[in-house]
Amino acid sequence: MNEKPKVSVIIPSYNAKERLEGSLFSLTLQETDIPFEVIVADNGSTDGTMEMLENIEVNFPFKKVRIPVNQGIAKGRNHAIRKAEGDLLIFHDSDMLAEPRFIQKHAEAHADREDLVICGVCWKRIYRYFYTAFLIRII
Repeated sequence: MNEKPKVSVIIPSYNAKERLEGSLFSLTLQETDIPFEVIVADNGSTDGTMEMLENIEVNFPFKKVRIPVNQGIAKGRNHAIRKAEGDLLIFHDSDMLAEPRFIQKHAEAHADREDLVICGVCWKRIYRYFYTAFLIRII
């Protein structure tokens, strides 16, 4: 894919290697003809996230941004945005799994309304095991 991406998917991450790998895998299953790229901002992870990102195989243009020290989710997003080439930004989290038409639906919603801001959430339990990282977020 040599054309400029229309969509940039921004994923900040901190010590979420396993969940991030699942998230990236879900993005390889996108059913869309919209050119897109994915940019992951690693916020100083110590769990092997960068090593996983160096070795992962994906079917879309992919950029990695290494932030040496955890600066928080907002600054992580901002670092990734600076590398984005898309006209449309989609913020995605490292523990999210995208359904197959995730990018297509976003692009279609913005086709007639360039000033549109979309926010939403749909919860479905998919993890069989409890990850301690979830507990850390709650405390």
